[in-house]
Amino acid sequence: MKIRLETIVNIPFAKVAGNFDRRLFEYLLPPKAVARLVRYDGSRPGNLVHIRFGLPYGADWISEIAGRNENDTLLEFVDVGKVLPFGLKKWRHQHLVMKIDDKTTRIVDDIQFSTYCKLFDWLVYPVLFLAFYPRKKQYKLYYHQK
Repeated sequence: MKIRLETIVNIPFAKVAGNFDRRLFEYLLPPKAVARLVRYDGSRPGNLVHIRFGLPYGADWISEIAGRNENDTLLEFVDVGKVLPFGLKKWRHQHLVMKIDDKTTRIVDDIQFSTYCKLFDWLVYPVLFLAFYPRKKQYKLYYHQK
């Protein structure tokens, strides 16, 4: 299944791309009672990100950065799930930061996932969508306070 969320921020590309880092990642995480960051190596190929969930039950999520591309108008990196919770079988999350003009940037979260059962995919979809949808507001708040 696929989830694609796009957010436009009225912030120059260089500022958004330059702050797409650990601090932003921690800002986007759910509250510490739900999840905590165990490891964050960065967003370069081979880097790992490890999240430990406390709720609804203890589970680890480990993703590896599988690719990265960047230039003056684009920052793109992909994380692929290595250890997945909640019945997920596959996870691929493409992060895109794209320059629209000198003052505007588009941020895209393009997620592909699957579980071990198509029916369960449909049940998990709204949970994941609702988990990521707040990022639209979070990105705007985060970059306007920087």
